[in-house]
Amino acid sequence: MRLHYTTGQFGPICGNVEKCISVNDWQPFSFKYMGTISETEKFDNQKLMKIIVYILALIFLGGLLQYYLPWWTLPLAAFLLAPGFRFSPGEAFLAGFLGAALLWGGNAAYFNALNDGILAARMGGLFGGLGPDMMVLLTAFFGGLFGGLGAWTGSLARQAFFSSDKLATKA
Repeated sequence: MRLHYTTGQFGPICGNVEKCISVNDWQPFSFKYMGTISETEKFDNQKLMKIIVYILALIFLGGLLQYYLPWWTLPLAAFLLAPGFRFSPGEAFLAGFLGAALLWGGNAAYFNALNDGILAARMGGLFGGLGPDMMVLLTAFFGGLFGGLGAWTGSLARQAFFSSDKLATKA
């Protein structure tokens, strides 16, 4: 039994094997049947899992540190976590950006919901009349920027101090 890749229907509906996917061969995140993608461009599930674990670790550690310490502990947490995950600088920036944006954006959305958007609306008035939701997104963006730069710096520090670990020749 085959799954047609354009219609998504089961059954022997196509004669061309390249356009059919066997149900037994189906794997999530697999680009096995995309003929134009080379082996080096295929999506790496281990890399995705490493990024997800980094994001969760950054949310936990950054949230814990920021509960007791100032805002700048988030880039510090991203800086300290990135070398242990052995990211290239580009991957480190992406993972740090996503983790910090989720942390600060989620925190801002939570507090915005608690006070019915009053504080965000007043702050938005100071920034040219931005609405409360835009202020939450702006907070998430700046948090992501701080976390991304911290993780990027941590990845570059690993390359600078460990000469045998030249991970990322391309950023």
